Amino acid sequence: MFRKVCLLLGFGAALVASGAQGIPIANGDLVVVLQKSGTEVVLNLGSAAASSSVSLAAATATLGGSLDGAKLVAIGVADPGRQTPDFGFGALPQENILFSSLAGTTGLTDLAIEGAMNITDTALAGTSWFWQLRSVSQTSFATSASFSYQNNLGLGTDAIANNFPFSIAGVIDASGNLQIEIYSAVRGYADFGGPGTAITLLGSLTVGGGSLSYSAVPEPGTLLLVGTGLAGLAALERRARRV
Repeated sequence: MFRKVCLLLGFGAALVASGAQGIPIANGDLVVVLQKSGTEVVLNLGSAAASSSVSLAAATATLGGSLDGAKLVAIGVADPGRQTPDFGFGALPQENILFSSLAGTTGLTDLAIEGAMNITDTALAGTSWFWQLRSVSQTSFATSASFSYQNNLGLGTDAIANNFPFSIAGVIDASGNLQIEIYSAVRGYADFGGPGTAITLLGSLTVGGGSLSYSAVPEPGTLLLVGTGLAGLAALERRARRV
């Protein structure tokens, strides 16, 4: 019996050593999915704050020898446990999401940001997509897999499980090229006297010449600060009068 337990423990250690612990994804990493003909390839480009470049040779071979017509999405979460300052009645969750888009960010709301982050990543292990990826060792699989992008975020619309009002996908053209922007969205609390919803251009992804390059904006600027609202302005004005 003792020997059997030791063998089981040794087998478990071997699984960990072989990389069966899953795909590592840290806060702020930009995760890219390439999808074609029922197959997905997942690439982690690392921090969305830093430019990077990777070869697509292996991904191209996995996707049938050509990236022509392949769908590409990029997504991440800067901090799934982020909270607001205390507005006087305790801190609140401040959901945030990183995403690709060819359509800009028109119509994006706080509720959409909340839903998108919670389905993508959470502070504690659960059923969100990143936590599923953290438990699988392969980086390519069928779109029919329970832990695939398609079955968790894609769902036919590429709108992060139907939370966004637009698609986050782009399609690589017949020449093997694509350029798509990367944005950050952080939930706002203007009606509680806090900041408005912040939507920021972080950089752009470029596919071409057999590689995938991410160019981060040196000093990202907030494109849109929405949700300030009359209630938020009134609260700030009242606060200023008391000083």
